[in-house]
Amino acid sequence: MTALADAAGSAPHLELLCYRAPPGGKDSALRSNDIAATRLVVRLSDKQTLAQCITDAGHSLISPGMVETDDGTSAALLRDPDGHFLLLTAGP
Repeated sequence: MTALADAAGSAPHLELLCYRAPPGGKDSALRSNDIAATRLVVRLSDKQTLAQCITDAGHSLISPGMVETDDGTSAALLRDPDGHFLLLTAGP
């Protein structure tokens, strides 16, 4: 488990759990459109920061680059090195 918090340690904070399939067990192969799929949503300060995150993500990007939503928000979906879905958003 990895806990993420601000320097003051004030709430709320985020705890990342690193569950692994048991030896010989079946690893989950959830896709982004599966009903059971989960993702961590991170709101970024602006679209330029989002664009830089997309560039840095490279091969782990799932969405076709930055996607504009109906409400004017920009978003991108990617996988972290452990395979977790991350939804990055920026906008109004």
